[in-house]
Amino acid sequence: PYITFLGPVDNQKLPAYIEEAELCIYPSHMEAMPLAWIEVLSMGKSFLASNVGPGPEVVTDGVTGRLCDPYSPEDIAQKAIQMLANPEESRKFGQKAREDVLKRFDIKVLVEQNIKFYQSLKKSPAHQ
Repeated sequence: PYITFLGPVDNQKLPAYIEEAELCIYPSHMEAMPLAWIEVLSMGKSFLASNVGPGPEVVTDGVTGRLCDPYSPEDIAQKAIQMLANPEESRKFGQKAREDVLKRFDIKVLVEQNIKFYQSLKKSPAHQ
């Protein structure tokens, strides 16, 4: 195995690179709700993500991928080496991740959740 740092990549070419990768590593210091992460997970790829910000909300450590300390190059390297040394386990993470993303982030699921949320809101006295 070898590591390739791609630098900026055109958005239309990115899925091909993700598909080709054995492991995708996104040790961001901060993300909002990272769509790039969800894209990787939806493709069933082995994924190592940051344990800060939304990391634990998006990735279940040891189930749908692994989480690392983005401030520790040693932790990132250790987790990446473990994942590359255990390809079958990493593939299982990818399979579980795809199932999880389809269950939690499918557009129909998100729309239904939004509808239920708005229906649960009561009008304030000022708006009645």
